[in-house]
Amino acid sequence: MGVLLVLAVVLVQKTMHPATELTGMQPVNAADYGDLTKALGPLPQNPPTLVHFFSSWCTTCIVDHVMIESLSGDFYLVGIATMDKKPVVEAWLKKHGNPYQKLLWDESGTLAIANGVRGLPETFLMHQGRMWHHRGTLTSLQPPEAKR
Repeated sequence: MGVLLVLAVVLVQKTMHPATELTGMQPVNAADYGDLTKALGPLPQNPPTLVHFFSSWCTTCIVDHVMIESLSGDFYLVGIATMDKKPVVEAWLKKHGNPYQKLLWDESGTLAIANGVRGLPETFLMHQGRMWHHRGTLTSLQPPEAKR
């Protein structure tokens, strides 16, 4: 299975077109595909960082977008538009709002695949050198039970 994933990533990299600059978004550098922290560049120490993979064609991403907007005061938000086209992403962000402090554009989805994203939306929490990965909508995220 791992060999197939590597093969898929290599094929996508060979067939992808060079990314052009998207207004307000930085295209993902091919050299950074395997390392999410390198692709993100410098991040603030505080507040914690939420990295959110989304796409305009993802219906559950709209639900998550509302949650992301509500978290914007508590987290440094990084949005990664995945497997989408420039004008479509721009229109989607204009319609639904842009809560992100930093935006990356992963047109081919290679960064997502290389970092274990299996479906959209998916979110990573990064804080104090640690990283947690949540699959699915943030509305499905449940806090741990309080100790009694």
